[in-house]
Amino acid sequence: MNTNLGNRIKNLRNERHLSQEYVAEQIGVSRQSVSKWESGVSRPSTGNLICLAELSMFLWMRLRKKHQIIAAT
Repeated sequence: MNTNLGNRIKNLRNERHLSQEYVAEQIGVSRQSVSKWESGVSRPSTGNLICLAELSMFLWMRLRKKHQIIAAT
């Protein structure tokens, strides 16, 4: 199984200081599923990839807004 996707998922999660449990809860899967994706044992479905992308975008926008508020003060 190709682990490039799994490594990317894990790196993005770690960059944002998120637990596997948090990611799993946000997209509606088990923590074990996230672990399997990251280790390359399995791959997320297309729907779960979309959920991961949406979660990543949401977190990025929230972080960006936080930095804008700090810069404005």
